[in-house]
Amino acid sequence: MKIDVHSLMLKKLVYSCFIVILISASLKGQRHEIGVQLGTSNLVGDIGRTNYIFQKPVLSNLADYGIPIYGAVLYRMNFNPYQTVRLNIGYSNIQFIDALAKEKYRRDRKLWGTNSVIEADLIFEYNFFPVNDEQKSLLSPYVFGGFGGLLVNTPQMTIENDFRRDAGGNAIAPNNSSDFTTTASYTSSGKKLTMAIPFGIGLKYKFNYNWALFGEFMFRPTFSDSIDYSVIDTKNVKETFNKDIVVSGTTKSLLQESPYKEIAEARAAEILKNRQIGNIIVNSKMQSYKEKISRENLPKHVAIIMDGNGRWAKSRGETRTFGHKHAIQAVRNAVNACNEIHIPYLTLYTFSSENWNRPQDEVTTLMTLISETMLLEAEEIFTKGLRMHVIGDLDKLPELVRDQMLHLVDITKNNKRGNLILALSYGSQNEILNAVKKISSEVKNGELEIEDIDEKVFENHLYTKDIPPVDLLVRTSGEVRISNFLLWQIAYAELQFLDILWPDFGKEDFFRCIYDYQNKERRFGKTSEQLD
Repeated sequence: MKIDVHSLMLKKLVYSCFIVILISASLKGQRHEIGVQLGTSNLVGDIGRTNYIFQKPVLSNLADYGIPIYGAVLYRMNFNPYQTVRLNIGYSNIQFIDALAKEKYRRDRKLWGTNSVIEADLIFEYNFFPVNDEQKSLLSPYVFGGFGGLLVNTPQMTIENDFRRDAGGNAIAPNNSSDFTTTASYTSSGKKLTMAIPFGIGLKYKFNYNWALFGEFMFRPTFSDSIDYSVIDTKNVKETFNKDIVVSGTTKSLLQESPYKEIAEARAAEILKNRQIGNIIVNSKMQSYKEKISRENLPKHVAIIMDGNGRWAKSRGETRTFGHKHAIQAVRNAVNACNEIHIPYLTLYTFSSENWNRPQDEVTTLMTLISETMLLEAEEIFTKGLRMHVIGDLDKLPELVRDQMLHLVDITKNNKRGNLILALSYGSQNEILNAVKKISSEVKNGELEIEDIDEKVFENHLYTKDIPPVDLLVRTSGEVRISNFLLWQIAYAELQFLDILWPDFGKEDFFRCIYDYQNKERRFGKTSEQLD
């Protein structure tokens, strides 16, 4: 299995532990042998554990991680009882998972992935005791080394430069050098051929004239630093420029003209730099956002549009539901970060009223996932002292999901350490329309005078009547729109649109949003001088 270590000049080191059955055929004085190898493999790299041997595999979710297995066939040619040359052709499934790491910064980072490796090795062996066709019950240690080739999956990235859009989706010409978007997405994995240097030690037991067993530890320094996708080769990066607005007289996008092109190139370089995730210093910088946050100017209410699950899954060659499943950790990250700095209200756009129009199998999966998540997270929510709220048209939810939600709302109603609001089957236009209908009914029934209707009265007829207005709205995935979310409540909210797909959202991203929020001047219609 593959192992990546910075101390080896950023090369990967592959470790394989084999328990092997060797089948040998007696031809020309047992000169030729064929065999089968079976065993486990592991990677030491920029993601996951840094142990060289006996990595702990993840077997709890085989659909995501697979089994860290190594299998191969081999051919041996024995020059004499001591010296052998062999050819291995094998396959490895490797895992690299931060959650299993000993280092705290890796566990907090929570990155993970898998890769498939097809390899061919030409190896020289030296037996310490003679092994030939005259012997049986022979035990001999041996050493080996050689060279090999590895065919691995490698990430490919598309960096898209696009114009900002109006409400109708039309491109808006930039007014300054930074008034356009640059987003990165991962496309289908390509293949890469790289070299390796296999070496190791083994122990061979020849129990009769034709059969032998051997076990060995094999290490492979490789010539690639992208086996765990921590580095993307520039040749695997494609940059595109939207051509809705072109340079006069040409077919070239306006974004390919100065000064926009230079800005785009700088952004692309920064994206690639930040993608080299094995850098502890980068992690420390992110963590420092929390240290910069002032506890005197925190938002009371943060709302998040959790977007990008489908694209995250697609970039990995998986279905949309795969992205939804892996978005749960991002939810935990947001809740934990909010809890750590004591922000009293967090609203998550969990399922919109428009989401009912998605394919039925995706809707069913989402409802099942919401139900399962509530069961798993209920104790954690209660332990943290969080009070649960649910807003939206709950009558449309499956009965089981609705009952679970209302039960969690009920058992947490006395908690006072924070408020977690889930927007389920929620649409702000419907919310506002229903409020208008309720107020109209009260006026008609003589319960309310028209002259008494003001902002406070209107707010008391919304789902969020007991919740303060939103101070900060965050949307992931690079999309710049509100999507029918809390339209009344965000009237004076600060808006942040992140070029991060939701499953990749971490606590450090949340802290950065809060830090950026605190560096905004919130005037609420006043001038800067009036605030002084």
